[in-house]
Amino acid sequence: MELPAQIAFRLARLAGQCLTELKQYHQTFNELLIRYGQDQGNGQFKIALEKMDEFNQEYEALRDVTIELSGDPISIKDFGDTTLKVGDLMALDYLIGD
Repeated sequence: MELPAQIAFRLARLAGQCLTELKQYHQTFNELLIRYGQDQGNGQFKIALEKMDEFNQEYEALRDVTIELSGDPISIKDFGDTTLKVGDLMALDYLIGD
């Protein structure tokens, strides 16, 4: 059974927000690599040992950024008679409220 249209739309909107945030995260991470690393010419960067501590500090700070998605939690009741796999429910756990 397919998802109800309203749920499918809400999940698609959240997925779009996630993609936007993920793109920005990767862009910022790449900027860190460029700032602290040396391009090896094959799309990979090598961080010099003398810059590793500073790079790690900035990278940890980036990883610690909290991302907040907008949207109301989805009630499990909103799924109606839709059959969901346990793995799907686990992946959506943070989006589902009472």
